[in-house]
Amino acid sequence: MNSTKHTFVIMGYEESPYLEEAYQALKAQTVKSQIIMTSSTPNDYQSDFAKKHNIPFIINPVRKDFAGDLNFAYASAETDYVTMVHQDDLLMPKYSESCISLADKYGDALIVFTDYMEYFNGKFSSDSLNMKIKKILMTAHFPFNDNLKSRFMKRSLISFGNPISCPSIFYVKKNIGKLEFDYEYKVSPEWEVLVRFAKMDGRFIFVKEKLHAYRVHDGQITSVGLDNRKREDILVFNMLWPKPIASLLIKFYSYCYLQVPKSK
Repeated sequence: MNSTKHTFVIMGYEESPYLEEAYQALKAQTVKSQIIMTSSTPNDYQSDFAKKHNIPFIINPVRKDFAGDLNFAYASAETDYVTMVHQDDLLMPKYSESCISLADKYGDALIVFTDYMEYFNGKFSSDSLNMKIKKILMTAHFPFNDNLKSRFMKRSLISFGNPISCPSIFYVKKNIGKLEFDYEYKVSPEWEVLVRFAKMDGRFIFVKEKLHAYRVHDGQITSVGLDNRKREDILVFNMLWPKPIASLLIKFYSYCYLQVPKSK
């Protein structure tokens, strides 16, 4: 089955050794979607890859960090639904089918996102401290349901940290409209966007299957940019909480980041 409603936008960056694996995961979807690739760091490696697989390759002429790449990728998709694909992650075969089905079911959906697992040294795992914390937050907010509609509950979900697997987010463009990620956020612009989405009318929808694999490796942005991550945590927590509570949450998450495994 093919979908004309949904586009995967692979965000190319330099010469990733994981690009082929990420692409093959998109090709293996039970419901086929359009696939394009964007990049603000174009090179022969990316161009040859796009030609090999006969996919449109759209070059962003302006390099403005991760938020700029997200903005360009989002704008490049011409369909009602879009997923911005991080080239080092994997999406499981039922991702498109599950997200499209729920977005069609709930006409006021803003985003659909899935449960996820970590992918480290060739193995899948859900045992890290960070994963366990996120599991608690998700279970508390989605005990029996698969969606949140009220602004209070959407805000609550992201107020103790962001338990949403951002690379799994399926954006419903027809309900969101034009979207600009904030350039002040170098590492986690998606979390700040979720704060804005929580103030809008429309649902957050959760697919409870693990359909995204988040690859843990030394080159990923969360390992390279821990200083930015902590700075951005401060910005978002201070938006959501009084300063004393925000400070406690920031200290806790700073400890969690120290537990991120390192590749061999």
